[in-house]
Amino acid sequence: MWMLDRFIGFWRSKRANVAIIFGLSLVPISIAAGCGLDMARAMIVRARLTQALDAAGLAVGGASSAGYSQSQLQTLAQQYFNANYVMDRSYGMPASVTMTIVNKTATLSSSVAMPTVLVRLADIIGCAHCDTMNIPVSTQIVWGQTKLWVSLVLDNTGSMTQTDNTGVSKISALKTGTHQLLDILQAAAQNPGDVQVAILPFSKDVNVGTSNGSASWVDWTDWEAPPPNSLPASTVGPGSACPYSTNSNGYGCQVNPTNGSITTATIPSSGTYSGYICPTVDNGTSNTGRGGHYYNGCYNSTKQISGCTSSCRYNHSWIINAHSTWGGCIEDRPQDYDVQNTSPSGTGTNFPAENAQSCPPATVMSLSYDWNALSSKVDSMQAQGSTNQTIGLDWG
Repeated sequence: MWMLDRFIGFWRSKRANVAIIFGLSLVPISIAAGCGLDMARAMIVRARLTQALDAAGLAVGGASSAGYSQSQLQTLAQQYFNANYVMDRSYGMPASVTMTIVNKTATLSSSVAMPTVLVRLADIIGCAHCDTMNIPVSTQIVWGQTKLWVSLVLDNTGSMTQTDNTGVSKISALKTGTHQLLDILQAAAQNPGDVQVAILPFSKDVNVGTSNGSASWVDWTDWEAPPPNSLPASTVGPGSACPYSTNSNGYGCQVNPTNGSITTATIPSSGTYSGYICPTVDNGTSNTGRGGHYYNGCYNSTKQISGCTSSCRYNHSWIINAHSTWGGCIEDRPQDYDVQNTSPSGTGTNFPAENAQSCPPATVMSLSYDWNALSSKVDSMQAQGSTNQTIGLDWG
């Protein structure tokens, strides 16, 4: 306010030398006002330059792991800069982006020779370079390879055999897509082990492989158990009719305990398995949730009276199959452990072993960067069995 009063006072003064002083003061006042205006314009240009360079730097950092050459990264940086630097030409044209990359650090620079508006008035007093204002800007982007672990939980259930209108099955499309993803992940790894992938095929069960047969977290209780309420009557023995039927029990009899597909209507009366009463696979009609479940053993038949030849009565004991006949599949844990990440610690928290029709042939594969082995694992997948997403996600 004081300066304004003095300026108005100079303007209204009628004394002889005031006009000269006032005229001379207009030059520095105009230059000062011009500096303020042009500095404001320069700040706008600097902000836009910084934003455009940051965008270019982020693009370079993101593409650094894709195997681009230095010249390709330079081109990419310029393209992103051009797309993000939006200023009127009256503010000047930016110089081309320069870039250096040292130890995963990219330094990008550019500048604008911004034409001045009022500062150029200083040419009156001999300022040779006041018609433009140089605005340099640089930015640095530092990147590093983040370790990446990926679990691919892949549906191997029977519905994956369905085909589209071109005849391609869902399981085939899944394999193709998974191979493509593995290629992308492999290319993203700058060093061996930077990216690791696990493969988790699932249906009703997951197959952890027979090599885990002695693992402490496998529960054999259910695997070794006979069907509920299945003890044959004492009158059943070699040559008797099968005491089970798929209609009343959900399973029949098979000729041996090896989970085979050969059924029999009569209990064998000779050979290795004479008197063995071996349940077939459960169809789930009588035992909820048991569809496709194999029973891993047989009842034997021991005469109650030695030497009897007719109307003999028998005792029956459940003979468990060797654990070596296990196919490697496990079921859900009991609730609520089936949806928790709690470590198995004994009965009720371990994973029940199972032989079943829904056991996927392809075993799980833990984190690996053996890309050929991962690809082979995908190729080994087959679609069969019912669906249980929970166990797939749990193991993933």
